[in-house]
Amino acid sequence: AGLSAKPESPKATARQRMLEDPTHDLGCWKYFVASPSSRWRLVWDLMGSFFLFLDLVMIPMQAFGSLINNDSTPLMVLTYATSCYWTADFMLSFFVGYHIKGVVEMHAWKIATHYFRTWFVMDFSLVIVDWCFIFMGL
Repeated sequence: AGLSAKPESPKATARQRMLEDPTHDLGCWKYFVASPSSRWRLVWDLMGSFFLFLDLVMIPMQAFGSLINNDSTPLMVLTYATSCYWTADFMLSFFVGYHIKGVVEMHAWKIATHYFRTWFVMDFSLVIVDWCFIFMGL
């Protein structure tokens, strides 16, 4: 006689569906995770493009102090704004989903793990160097 498969309980099936749902995350962190395609993320990334362009222009000019007054108030404001942006971007990277195999991953712990394995070391290092330069007055 053939063995019949034991039917799964409704509770087990519901739990499995919940865990497979890409928007589900255990705990309250799911409320803080944003889609990488959201409107606010587009605006944030456009701001990042502005700050990246600013860094690409200003850092070489600051390296040659005779070309630019490093102590000017507008330059200091831009320097702090840029550093604050990159620091916030570093922290927000833990809360933005990512694309993998055609699906957007929205589980907070998977996002954090992915970030640690990819850009974390680079981002952390650059943010630390940026703030060290500011505090040392360079």
